[in-house]
Amino acid sequence: MIPGLGVMRSLAGEYLLPLLGKFLYFRQNTLGHFRLPSPPIPGSAEFYRKGTMLKKIYHLGYAVEDIEKAAEFYRVHFGAEPGEPEEVAEQGIKATMFEVGESMVELVEPTRPDSPVGKFLAKRGEGFHHVAFEVEDIEKSLAELKESGVELIDEEPRTGADGTRMAFVHPKEAFGVLTELVELKGK
Repeated sequence: MIPGLGVMRSLAGEYLLPLLGKFLYFRQNTLGHFRLPSPPIPGSAEFYRKGTMLKKIYHLGYAVEDIEKAAEFYRVHFGAEPGEPEEVAEQGIKATMFEVGESMVELVEPTRPDSPVGKFLAKRGEGFHHVAFEVEDIEKSLAELKESGVELIDEEPRTGADGTRMAFVHPKEAFGVLTELVELKGK
């Protein structure tokens, strides 16, 4: 047993131990051994009780060479209604979106070859670029990810299309998928 831990015992068999400026939680099992609690399993009741960072898939991003041609393709062949392209100068892109159920598809064309989307197209060609998840509070989400050791491309939110606030998680952290977090304007 760790000295002094018994003083901090709760009725639930949990212990709080201050260590290096942080607190560690321990649980005592039926044999009297201590262990760190396991993280909740995704899909379990405990996981959803604690809440999830992601509200929904906000959009799927497709990198395209010509946004007008791509928008016309989805308009003619799928009946989609892409909006007017919007330039996001900070990111070096033009973007337009159309709804698919409760989510959207974002068509992204680079406005300069040295932009991240321009480099992506030069290396990989047109196609799937990223998935964007809606979050309630982007600062809180980024802080939680950073604290848990996730590598971020953006440690601070940037302005995205339609006045959203957004940030990217490095694809090597998300199994090869460039992941965007989006907070809608007015939140």
